[in-house]
Amino acid sequence: MKDGVFIVFEGIDGSGKTSLAEEVVRALSGVAGVSAKLTFEPHDPSSAGIFIRQVLTRKIANVPNWTLALAFATNRADHCSREIDPFLRDPDDGATHIVVCDRYYLSSLVYQSDDNTDFDRVMELNKSARRPDLTLFMNASNETCYARMSKRDQPRELFEQGLTAVRDKYLEGIDYLRARGETIEIIDAEGSFEEVLTGTLRRIRDHLEGLTPFSPPLLVPVTSERTLAAEPESIDDYCRDLIGSETLQRPTFDALVRKVDESVDALRPQEVAGMCIDLIARKGYNPGDPVPWLDLNALTLECRLPLGVTQHGAVVVLGETQRYDTVLGKLLQGDSVATLKRMSDFLFLIDTNPGHLVPEQYGERESVAFDAEASLSPSIVLIGRERLKTEVFATIVSLMGDSWPDSTVASERLLQASNFADIKRVH
Repeated sequence: MKDGVFIVFEGIDGSGKTSLAEEVVRALSGVAGVSAKLTFEPHDPSSAGIFIRQVLTRKIANVPNWTLALAFATNRADHCSREIDPFLRDPDDGATHIVVCDRYYLSSLVYQSDDNTDFDRVMELNKSARRPDLTLFMNASNETCYARMSKRDQPRELFEQGLTAVRDKYLEGIDYLRARGETIEIIDAEGSFEEVLTGTLRRIRDHLEGLTPFSPPLLVPVTSERTLAAEPESIDDYCRDLIGSETLQRPTFDALVRKVDESVDALRPQEVAGMCIDLIARKGYNPGDPVPWLDLNALTLECRLPLGVTQHGAVVVLGETQRYDTVLGKLLQGDSVATLKRMSDFLFLIDTNPGHLVPEQYGERESVAFDAEASLSPSIVLIGRERLKTEVFATIVSLMGDSWPDSTVASERLLQASNFADIKRVH
């Protein structure tokens, strides 16, 4: 089967590319025969991702362009090999797979090249990166971009300045990549969001007709996030249902691993969210009411410790096209940082998307300014399907007990493995 389609969104800061990429993925997901995935760069879970994010947020200063170019190239190679390529080369469901990426190596040409590092040298570092089928450059004026950035209520990152010079360099980079045979469209991003989105979808529709075996209809913009039910769903009940299925009557270890892998991948986002909330509750965090001061899908959490100490936090369920780095930025910066005063101990982010890179990502507490005061951000844990697979596997092993022929080897390997990928690897 032919590989899927790789679409990249580029643009100077404030051009609207991130919001447009999210809406495009929603629209593509509504087309029959299409499976669409949103991703972004720098990709925090991939190699060097956290280092890059710290540089961009000025926590690490005075980093040479060449060092950043190496870091981005490493991040991109890992991002491609573990996230983008596997999704585009997955033929199992018969759908056309489309990855939409917010920034790619055109941004590296712009931000990491200088008098000592030309475009050729940057591209040499990125020679193993997958080539986009279509790159869309969102072109908006400085006035429009600055006006949009002013609404973010966040401090500017390292490169969010000097927009005229940055735009000129983007246009140079576009000419350079076009000369290498790449397809790059420049989108007028000056209009209203709905106008720009409609024009972008039409460009994508026209391009897809030549790349995929289907002819998509005129794509209709979708402007509201799909909400997920933030209600616990019992992992025990789910596991009992799996044990009762014909395929798990006294299974081998390998058969159980495959069944858990396939069944959790097939769960709807709402089911993943509910079971992850149950997983969190199993660890001693008690879900409460919806968080009233957040415009996110979130529940309050409490954790009771010895000596009458109670810690407070929250669990946030990411929508199908929400990015956890954007959500964290919303929580940790600007006036809305006061939110953290009410859940200052811990924060769980549930990513329901399929095939997420990191089974569980943990972030230590950092110093954050609350108005004129200095305090600590919450400890942050990102969980998703891979972490859920480990819990489901362990629960099934426990429920089947010693009567199961492979119970001993399964228990031993659970002790050896730090995540479900390890369980699959050692069997």
